[in-house]
Amino acid sequence: MQDAAIEMAPGAIDAPDAPAASIPIIPILTCIAAGLALAFTPVVVWRMTTGRWVSLQQPETLYYLQIAAQAYYNHLWYISDPAVADGVSFYPWIQFVPFVVLVRSLGLSISSVPLFWSFCAGVGMGAGLYLVFWRALRRAWLAAGLTIVCLSDFGFCGPYVIFSQLKSLASALLIHRHRILLSNPLVQWRVPDPSLDLPWLFLQIVAVSIARERPQRLNLWISGVVFGLSFYVFFFLWTMVAAGLLIAMLLDRAGRKVYRWTLLIGVAIGWPELALSMHLRALATAEGAARLGVFVHTSRIAHLDFPVWSVAIAILIGLWIRRTGRFDLIFPLSLLIAGGCASTETTTSSSAMRELTPSFMMTLITLYPVRLLRFQEPCSAAKRLPAYSGGNCCPV
Repeated sequence: MQDAAIEMAPGAIDAPDAPAASIPIIPILTCIAAGLALAFTPVVVWRMTTGRWVSLQQPETLYYLQIAAQAYYNHLWYISDPAVADGVSFYPWIQFVPFVVLVRSLGLSISSVPLFWSFCAGVGMGAGLYLVFWRALRRAWLAAGLTIVCLSDFGFCGPYVIFSQLKSLASALLIHRHRILLSNPLVQWRVPDPSLDLPWLFLQIVAVSIARERPQRLNLWISGVVFGLSFYVFFFLWTMVAAGLLIAMLLDRAGRKVYRWTLLIGVAIGWPELALSMHLRALATAEGAARLGVFVHTSRIAHLDFPVWSVAIAILIGLWIRRTGRFDLIFPLSLLIAGGCASTETTTSSSAMRELTPSFMMTLITLYPVRLLRFQEPCSAAKRLPAYSGGNCCPV
């Protein structure tokens, strides 16, 4: 037991964890309010323009509504391909069916689904990102301010954090004065992906961090359950987290117990979804898989590639962690490495993976400079099947 305690020492933090009840309420509520304001700003603009509470500001919204409409009009408890009769859909069940059921039960139209997506995104993004910053800094209002800045930044899920925001602002004020500043929606607020996925990523980072700092049974189970439920949230989320945990096991000897149990518990919870996903993938037509870009060869796309400067930042972060002994930051770094490998792989990947993993990675890069502040301080075509109705998920 003494050896185990010594083994966990390199990543331990001298200051004890504050209990959940001590999380500042006013700052986190402020972040949630800011998240809701950012999520619903396009809705208000559309209301003023069209007179309806329907926001189609995103190019993908119409397609996602077609998927939701399959459940709304045809079969309430599962989704299907809108282009093929009873075809398999490669999108997560949980991001569509619960919202459709809620809308149907309230007697609302299918066009109301994005409103509930935006509501959940605002609450989840605001609260989740605040918890990451608050745990890193333990300064409530500083964490709240950083959360609001990141949620409203053009480059938060892009390659140029802060710079993109300043560039767009300067362009709107000085160069193209009649240009609409918010002509393009912020990537992090695109619904349902990634705005319903990022909160789960934030929660996973916090859960693993707590479990590594205090590897008690309850913390290990919480970390594992969060990972297991990510199987049902989005395919390209849990795969990146799993790869990150494996990489962290190689890099962080002291935290291997946490990563190992997180993987084991998570896989035990998520394997039914994985098995169902494999079954649905076998039922999918070749045309459907190719049309959706599922595990087909993809060419390199410049704006989706991992920037060279980001690789340099990851290397510098790794060197800093090694020098200072802050090995509890290895898991976010491992997520960054896993996302980088996934976003540049073009043979067995998919267009969706190459598009979404950079969003996850750039989010992690944005978080790093702030997380480091704390540690500078001392002591701081299928037939309808019964299994199908239980929920289908993303491609494998």
